[in-house]
Amino acid sequence: MVLRMLSKSLTASFTDSSEQRVSDRRVLRLDARVATKEGRGGVQVHNLSRTGLLIESAAEVPVGSQIEVELPDGQAHAAEVVWADEGLIGCRFIRTLSQASLSAALLRASPPALIPMAPHPRAEGMVKLEQAWAREDALRAAQDGRLPLGKRLWIIGGLALAGWAVPTAIVWMLW
Repeated sequence: MVLRMLSKSLTASFTDSSEQRVSDRRVLRLDARVATKEGRGGVQVHNLSRTGLLIESAAEVPVGSQIEVELPDGQAHAAEVVWADEGLIGCRFIRTLSQASLSAALLRASPPALIPMAPHPRAEGMVKLEQAWAREDALRAAQDGRLPLGKRLWIIGGLALAGWAVPTAIVWMLW
């Protein structure tokens, strides 16, 4: 189960950017309420974006289910369960969250720096997912280690001038 979840995470990090998330996810810790056909319950939101969220729940929710997530803005937001594994549930909002709803959730959440890193029994899958995210972030940082565009253009221009300088000097000497 954990391997399948990590596989999904790692596959997402190597797929074409057009197939990845539409909006940036914000890592946080936020308590929320969720309503399903079976009933209501408390969950913990681990990341949130305008298009979806990752929640942790003791209840099993099948993929394809419709749920309603009550965020700090006081509204219930409809979402579809995209994947579920070992207590972690990935959801996509039916309607994109407004920036105000996202901001309200971020203001109510525990800052990432204050989130304790020691795993509790239900969150073992979450620890492995966070490790995969760290590897994904390191890979992205390594790929983005290029020089800024302005410096690259100056280097290209300088090499082009140097390439023309040698033949020009030879022609000038022979003329």
